[in-house]
Amino acid sequence: MRDVGINKVHVIGTLLNEFKYSNKFIVNKFYDTKKICSEELFFENQIKIGTNNNESTINILINKRLLSTLSKGDKVNIYGQIRSRYIDDNNHKKMLFYIYVLDIHTSKDEKDTNTVELEGCITSNSIYKITNCNGAVYSSILKIHRYYQKTDYIPIVAWGINATVLSKLEEGTKIKILGEIRSREYKTIKDNFKSTKIAYEVSVLSIEKIL
Repeated sequence: MRDVGINKVHVIGTLLNEFKYSNKFIVNKFYDTKKICSEELFFENQIKIGTNNNESTINILINKRLLSTLSKGDKVNIYGQIRSRYIDDNNHKKMLFYIYVLDIHTSKDEKDTNTVELEGCITSNSIYKITNCNGAVYSSILKIHRYYQKTDYIPIVAWGINATVLSKLEEGTKIKILGEIRSREYKTIKDNFKSTKIAYEVSVLSIEKIL
């Protein structure tokens, strides 16, 4: 049996758009000998979070039953999990990265909040380097198992001593991290055409190796 890792997110921020339909999930339940099918509808939006001189815009996914009267411009308090899944985008794999909402309510006077707690295993995608601007930088993908045989792959990034510590850990090492969920823009050039893309990651603030 696979160990289910910790995946907790708490954010407070502002809804940027009205909610729009994303997808549906068919739920099959059995009562005695009867099979009953039902649909769970999911809607998407974006939340803007400003903390520690950093402003991030993160995608969120929510069950329709939690929507209530929420709308664009509302400040909301969200508890959830980071989720990732791959889709086919013009014959290329594209990773969708979002907060899966478990609980949400409006927030009036609370400050923006951005806290993440994850527990998972380091993969083989780790990169460690020393740069002139930021010093030591480490990036990797954290693999986190969840229920129903699902797995999330969460990009993480660390700087300074945290980067150096992580660089010394082997693939498959189980760690617990505390951090913040962030978005950042970066430039790409393909066929002499410049474009701006957005990357999503968890910025590591502290690390604990799980024995």
